[in-house]
Amino acid sequence: MTLMALAFQRARKRPIFAFMCGRFFRHGVSWEQYRDWLNIIEPENDPGIPARYNIAPTTPVPAVRAGENGRVLSAMRWDLVPFWWNKPLKEKKFSSFNARAEGLTSSNAFREPFAKRRCLIPAHGFYEWVGPKGSKTPYAITVDDQNGFCFAGLWDHATVEGEDIISCSL
Repeated sequence: MTLMALAFQRARKRPIFAFMCGRFFRHGVSWEQYRDWLNIIEPENDPGIPARYNIAPTTPVPAVRAGENGRVLSAMRWDLVPFWWNKPLKEKKFSSFNARAEGLTSSNAFREPFAKRRCLIPAHGFYEWVGPKGSKTPYAITVDDQNGFCFAGLWDHATVEGEDIISCSL
């Protein structure tokens, strides 16, 4: 069975919103390629964006957001920490690395970022696990484009234990 057939088979069994990204990957892309592809402002120093092939929640990821003079590329923690969170991160018991469309306006964590702080998270693909529980096989899903694509995202800024945290959700 082809990967496309597997994807359609799964889509018939569950609503499309049941699929959420838990891991993704990014090939090595130079700063110049990001600048040309995403039309972003050049930073004062090269951010040095290495390839990553197993990006998991809580990992720092590059994200494009609106800045004062245009689009800027920022490193963000992938697992949104809401602006109102002030406890240590180890006490955060809710998952916020994916924002479901149906909960954006009702969730305390996502409501304000959805209204005011959106971003793009560049990627080259993501993993979808297929198979019976306990023996799933990961399949890499990608596009036929050297540049890749961007996940739609939300971002927020919080101060936790005196540390500024900029984080995002897909």
